[in-house]
Amino acid sequence: MRLKTRRYEAGERHPTHRDRHSRLSFLLQGAFAEDSTNGAIAARPGDLLYKGEEVPHETRFGADGALIASVELPDGFSCDTRMWRLKREPNVFRESICLLESASHGSSAGVAGSILSLLSYLDQGALHGGTPQRWILRLKEELESVGLNEINITDRAKHAGIHPVHASRQFRRHFGLSITEHARLHSVRRAVALIAQGKKSLKDIAVQAGFYDQSHMNRMFNRVTGRTPQSFRKLCNWADAEAG
Repeated sequence: MRLKTRRYEAGERHPTHRDRHSRLSFLLQGAFAEDSTNGAIAARPGDLLYKGEEVPHETRFGADGALIASVELPDGFSCDTRMWRLKREPNVFRESICLLESASHGSSAGVAGSILSLLSYLDQGALHGGTPQRWILRLKEELESVGLNEINITDRAKHAGIHPVHASRQFRRHFGLSITEHARLHSVRRAVALIAQGKKSLKDIAVQAGFYDQSHMNRMFNRVTGRTPQSFRKLCNWADAEAG
C-alpha cells in the first residue's frame, strides 16, 4: 500500500464511475462533492472519506480545485466494499495526518498502522443524542465557520431560553465534544486549509483561522494534531511536490 497525492483543477468533474479498489482519501486543500448511490457528501479540508469500490459515484471539485492524499486498499484489507463514509472526528483527523507523515518519511509500517487505525474508526457509530435543536445546529455551523472568538455562548444560550451550562451539556451529548473543543478543532481545520494553500504567512493564517495570534494557533494546533503548524506546512509541501 502506498499513499499517493493528487491535485485536481478548479471545476474538474468526473462522471459516474467506480474506483478500481476501495480507498481512503484525506482532503488537504480545496473542496469536492460526491454524489453516490449511498447519498451525497461535501468534503472540506481535514475530512477523511472511505469509498467502497462497489459504489458508483460522480465527483465535482470546487472553485479552488483540491489537493487529496489517498491510499488504495487491497482485497482483504478494506471494510465493506459497498460502504461510503465521511469522518470528521478529532482522532480521525489526527491519524490522517500521521498517515501523511509516515508516507513522507517512507515508513510502510507507519502507513499500514495508520490505515488500520482509520479503518477501525469507520465502524464507530454516531452518538445517540436525538435530534439537536435548531439553535444548537446553528451554533455548530457558526463555530465551524468563524470560531469561538466571535460568538458569545452565554448570550446565545440565554436567547434560546436555557442556562449556558445546560447548553454545553446538550452540545456534547449531540456531537461528542464540548463547545470549546469543537471550536478549537475547526479553527485548526481552517488553519490546515490555509497552510495547504501555501500562500500566506503563519501569522496571517492565525488571524484568519480565528486564533488570537500565532502563538495561540501554535498551541492549539499542537494540542489537536500533535504537530506544529510549521511541521505541517512541510508535510503539505511534500504532498504538493508529490502531486506535481
